[in-house]
Amino acid sequence: MHAAAPADERAAGSTLFHERGCEHCHGVDGVGTDKGPSLVTVGKRLKKDAIERQIHDGGGGMPAFGDALQPDEIQQLVQYLSAKKKAPKGYVAPARPATAPPPASPDAP
Repeated sequence: MHAAAPADERAAGSTLFHERGCEHCHGVDGVGTDKGPSLVTVGKRLKKDAIERQIHDGGGGMPAFGDALQPDEIQQLVQYLSAKKKAPKGYVAPARPATAPPPASPDAP
C-alpha cells in the first residue's frame, strides 16, 4: 500500500478538522474561541508526537479523541496542524477574557 504524501494528508486533515467538529472549540482554521485555544502556530510550538498525543489522549481541558478517530485520521490531523507554523497575514489573536480587578480594600480612600 502506498502512503499518502504529506500534502495529501494535510488536505485530508483540514477536511477532518472541519467535518469532525474541531472547529466547534478551536474555530474556523483553528483561530481559537472561548472554548479552545488558537492553533494558528501550533506546529511551531509542538512537535508532531505532542500534537498526536494531545489529540489521542486529550488533557488541559481537551477531551481525548483516541476512541473517536481512526489512527489514519489522527495522522492526517497531525500533518495539518504541524504545518501551522505562521499566523496568516493580518491575524489578530482572540482577546482573552478580562479578569476582574481585585476588590477595593475598605480602607482605600
